[in-house]
Amino acid sequence: MTSLSMIGRVFDNAGLIELEEELKHKQTEALEQYQHYTEERNEAVAKQAICGRFDYKADDRYQLGKRKTASEKQIQTLQAGIDLLKQEKVNLRAAQQELEQTLKKTTESQQQAQAAVEMFESWLEKETAYQTLSEQTGRSQ
Repeated sequence: MTSLSMIGRVFDNAGLIELEEELKHKQTEALEQYQHYTEERNEAVAKQAICGRFDYKADDRYQLGKRKTASEKQIQTLQAGIDLLKQEKVNLRAAQQELEQTLKKTTESQQQAQAAVEMFESWLEKETAYQTLSEQTGRSQ
């Protein structure tokens, strides 16, 4: 809109009302835009203030880096310990299985030996009875 056409609208009553409404509409839009920009600016300032709190000095960053490195080394050490313990667990389970097999064989052996002892004791009792009977029969003849 040129300034000449605006001047013509000022002197024209219908144009003046239209111009006034157009200017009010533009003013409303400008206020809304201003409020929007104000809110965005305030949000940006708040975010900048938050970020400003996390500005570490070089010495602080160095200390954090050292702590991070130390933590990583500690994690590696712990992981190595865990790996060793897992291997030890596998070895112990294998040893346990061997011991269980040895125990089973020993138990079977013991049962066989016990049966042999019982058979021997039974034979011994019979032999003793036979010897006693032989002696008694030999004396009576």
